[in-house]
Amino acid sequence: MTKRQQRGSRKLSSKARPKRDPKKSRGIRRLALPPWIVCALILTAAIVIHAESLTAPFFSDDYLFLDQVRDRSLPETLTSPDPLGNFFRPVGRQLYFWSLANLGGESPLVFHMANLALYLLVLALLYLLTRRLAGNLAGIAAAAMLALHYAADIPIRWSSGSQDLVAVAGALGALLLYLYGRGMLASVVLLLGLLSKETVVFTPLIAVLLGRGQGATWFNSFKRALHPAQSTTSRWRACTNFAPRIMSKSAE
Repeated sequence: MTKRQQRGSRKLSSKARPKRDPKKSRGIRRLALPPWIVCALILTAAIVIHAESLTAPFFSDDYLFLDQVRDRSLPETLTSPDPLGNFFRPVGRQLYFWSLANLGGESPLVFHMANLALYLLVLALLYLLTRRLAGNLAGIAAAAMLALHYAADIPIRWSSGSQDLVAVAGALGALLLYLYGRGMLASVVLLLGLLSKETVVFTPLIAVLLGRGQGATWFNSFKRALHPAQSTTSRWRACTNFAPRIMSKSAE
């Protein structure tokens, strides 16, 4: 092929390509919603999905915790034996039920509204944490998947599900604070989560992996994550070991 033929083919190909209309491209850009609007839509969808749970009554263990906090001050509630006696979870049980029972007069609507608000907080923390790690699109996808998942039905419909919601919110909040270099504050938030439900005890190990993913060495990741977490877990162990004994002696 001669040079003239090559030039002619280039001109034909350039003419065959459709020209982009700048007005249409601007319109496409305007259709892209800001991240905060997308997050607001996700939270709104979660509210619509779980709106029916606001009319649910109390169930099972709820009545035991309500009986424990009724006509008692907060110190009396925290020092009284747990009605189930299986785990030490003063934040997700005694503190939560005492606060909402005194605030709403033992109305199930107040408890379900609080659980739904905790669930929305979990979605927001998950979005912020995932966005920090993998970008805005990944954060939106993670929050949307959790918002549409049926796993949240029981913690929202059941007032005692506050134990799971507070624990997950504490774990996510602690991880997010850890990534922003607020290790001591992350330890306090994690302790609140542990005192709500002990299933988040492995959160410091997740923090180590996150630190490693941010480019830190294994040694620095362990040092940065486990040093404040060690004091947190030791305090949690002290609470779980000695507090029930003190409560049982006071009850005698």
